Amino acid sequence: MQSKRQQRSTIISIVTFVGVFGAYMGLEHFGFSGWLEIVLTVGAAVISALVGALIAGFVTK
Repeated sequence: MQSKRQQRSTIISIVTFVGVFGAYMGLEHFGFSGWLEIVLTVGAAVISALVGALIAGFVTK
């Protein structure tokens, strides 16, 4: 069994990966490229990490 800290870390990692991958694929699909794509992908990573932390906080109470 994982400790709560490991569970939080795992949840944050998975949610961040899914968010970044989805953002990147969506931006590629709609034709974004260059610096705009990089900035939007980094923004998606930050938002995904925050959402992951929020979800992890509820799941590992």
